[in-house]
Amino acid sequence: MLNPGSKKNYLRLTPAAILAIGVFFCLTSAAAGIPPARPIDHPQQPYTVTSERQVPLRADGIFRLVNSHGDITVTGTTGRMIRIRAVKEVTTGSRSAAETLMGSLSFSVTENDSSVEVITRHPDAAVVRQVTGSDSEPTRLRISYIVEVPVDVRINVRSTSGSITVREVDRTVDLDTMSGNMTVREVGGPVVAGSASGDIELTDIGRPIRATCVSGDITIRGDMPIDVEANNTGGTIRWEGRLGAGGHVRLSSHSGDIEFTAFGGTGFSVNLSTISGSISTPLELVLTGETTSRRSLRGEYLDPVARVELTAFSGNITIITRP
Repeated sequence: MLNPGSKKNYLRLTPAAILAIGVFFCLTSAAAGIPPARPIDHPQQPYTVTSERQVPLRADGIFRLVNSHGDITVTGTTGRMIRIRAVKEVTTGSRSAAETLMGSLSFSVTENDSSVEVITRHPDAAVVRQVTGSDSEPTRLRISYIVEVPVDVRINVRSTSGSITVREVDRTVDLDTMSGNMTVREVGGPVVAGSASGDIELTDIGRPIRATCVSGDITIRGDMPIDVEANNTGGTIRWEGRLGAGGHVRLSSHSGDIEFTAFGGTGFSVNLSTISGSISTPLELVLTGETTSRRSLRGEYLDPVARVELTAFSGNITIITRP
């Protein structure tokens, strides 16, 4: 009841009154031709399931992983066991559809004395359409892997979409992705890294490096191995580190800049060229070849014990040193 003389007036509705109001609105909505709202079944909420496996692998064996969608992290550790933690994730319009698709999202582990291979299996598009009942329903299926491996095994990873991180291993690392960033740190063996779309970052690599990128930047840091080669089609190449005696660095970019920074007092020879960019360096070089234009330069810095070749098509070249 309302009390006009009170400072505060409250209108209290009984549960029966609330129910009556709800029925009234439902009836009036139906009379007006307004369809009732569909119940929401957790739309676009990620549904995850985690699986773990452990398998042994001998020294100098090879660990292979093939993935379609999802991030991958591989870390070296002690012992002879490979520990695989796979996080399966399905995001779609309903929880029931996500649970059904989760059953079709899987991975296999094949092992023998010299190798362990992990392969991801995704349901095809027809299965996804059948489960979701729509061609336009936004659905994401992915498996992300966190893997620990013995430090003395070789690594081979292939991915369609997702980042790849490898660190603290001593043998060969071979990585390739269609779309995703790569990060490789503290690897004692050779590294081969290729990305169609995504950045590549290599730090403290002890053996030869081969890096190739179509769309993204390449960054190489740390004490450099004997042989480094990086090729980029549509991004910048950055090199920051110490040159070793007998080292050979070859960097090539089609439509991006090359930024070269050498630390310490190591001498090196340079062969620099660009088609439509510029060359910039504060170094006092002793010219060793005929310089026909401002876009080509050959020379020596201090007493050369390493070689540096930098080539850009439509990008600029900068070469400097740091203490």
